[in-house]
Amino acid sequence: MQHKASLDIQDKAGSTALMYSSSKGHTEIAHILVQHKASLDLQNKKGWTALMLAAYFGHLEIASLLMLNGADLEFIDKDGKDARAWAEERG
Repeated sequence: MQHKASLDIQDKAGSTALMYSSSKGHTEIAHILVQHKASLDLQNKKGWTALMLAAYFGHLEIASLLMLNGADLEFIDKDGKDARAWAEERG
């Protein structure tokens, strides 16, 4: 980040560093990425956002961080679900 590296590079599946930290529960990394202006609403090839992944895997602190910083709650993935639906389904 010191050298102006892009925080939004996507891998072959379309996932970003923020998506990985959100799915794995790496709260500190997610905070750093958000602080350095990583895009909150990019979607991977399945249509998932970092917020959907945090909701699906039950990482509430990361989900709250993303929502407080303006993550869009209305994105729909290829299964027709939004982050709220995944959170409810996964309990």
